Amino acid sequence: MLNVKNITAIIIIYNEEIKIEDCLKTIHDFDQIIVIHDGECSDRSLEIASKYTDDIYVLPHKWACDEHRVFGLQNARNEWIMILDADEEISTELDWQLNDLIDNDNVAIYETLRPLRYKNINLPLTKRTLFRKSKVYFIWSIHEYIKLKDTSYTIKNISLEVTHNQWYNNFAWSTISWKYKRWAKVHANVLVNSRFEDIPKRNCDLKDRWYFEKVRIKYPILLWILTSPIYLLNWVHRSIIKRNIYFIQWWFATTCYYILLYYFVSEKKSLSNKKKLNETFS
Repeated sequence: MLNVKNITAIIIIYNEEIKIEDCLKTIHDFDQIIVIHDGECSDRSLEIASKYTDDIYVLPHKWACDEHRVFGLQNARNEWIMILDADEEISTELDWQLNDLIDNDNVAIYETLRPLRYKNINLPLTKRTLFRKSKVYFIWSIHEYIKLKDTSYTIKNISLEVTHNQWYNNFAWSTISWKYKRWAKVHANVLVNSRFEDIPKRNCDLKDRWYFEKVRIKYPILLWILTSPIYLLNWVHRSIIKRNIYFIQWWFATTCYYILLYYFVSEKKSLSNKKKLNETFS
């Protein structure tokens, strides 16, 4: 008899027929699986997903998964949520311990191992994968993550793994110029053109978080000058401690992302100012 886990898995996909079934097989015994497709599907992804769940949604194309996660949280019927990508699979060891993990009364967020692997690359990263939806908050922005709302609960790091086997090199210039550039454009548009009240969010009335984003965009060069050396030293330290040169490559890729972000922010602010000026004198 299937031992159903009282967890809702939320997976945002975009034409993932090659990878999605391997992911779904590892969570087939979850009480609820929500699959959200970013825009119209042009492959067999939804057909494959329908073998594992009826909770399938096709939402407007956003070029990023973060906004759709808010929708997923709103439609989750369980308190415990697991966020996965289509190219992720939960390890057997993590699967065995899930029922014990969600029985812990003190923890609101579990941060699992999530190594980034591609050919000979193996970068030991982590991810906030499993959490209680009533004890956390989430505000949509690119690369945003779940944060603790109820401080009477804790965040616990565990040495259990969600595997992440990529089909492309995350550090290659082609990836930076394609994927990171696309993300940066979407991110910049949100920061420049959105009000806090209009941003999709969950359990979030923390306007100060959005104000921080606005300050970062208002003074990007100053903040970059102040934080870049600290950021670099952090990743160099990780590279030395972990004896893994790929932490430096991760720093380089992330740095390129924020350079692109601030460029697009400046561009959009300039266009917005020109538009307001034209409207004033029209």
